[in-house]
Amino acid sequence: MFYCSGSCHMRIANHTPERKLLNSEIARRNFTQFVNDGDFLAKALYGSQKWKYVQIENILKSVGVVHQFEFPLKGSDNQLRVFDLAFPLIWVLVEFDGPNHRLDRRYVETVDAHKTKIAEDQGWRLMRIPVCSNSIIPEGVAWHLLRLLF
Repeated sequence: MFYCSGSCHMRIANHTPERKLLNSEIARRNFTQFVNDGDFLAKALYGSQKWKYVQIENILKSVGVVHQFEFPLKGSDNQLRVFDLAFPLIWVLVEFDGPNHRLDRRYVETVDAHKTKIAEDQGWRLMRIPVCSNSIIPEGVAWHLLRLLF
């Protein structure tokens, strides 16, 4: 079969049933990797969330505290959960809780309770810090954490 151009060929070739099946299989594998690979998921989340951690990250780096934002842990159900901040040398996890965590009782009883259980079952201490929704977490939060932990 002849095509008027290479781009025309690619447009048509990408819409064959075989190509659609291949594309869906690739998408399924990528999604499975994303959901099951803790490091991959953590990096992806950090990339989209780092804007809100800028101030506290500057403080934590300046005092030399080992930490990781978007820290993945698997529960006994083999489901991956990601915690906002971890201090791995002292086994402390931090969740920055927006208004949902304070206003929606069902959220607290399901999502929060499940994450707390995962952390505690693996020997981590979980701290919950209330913050504003969709805003930069202020550096005062970092100083507060440092006073509590060290």
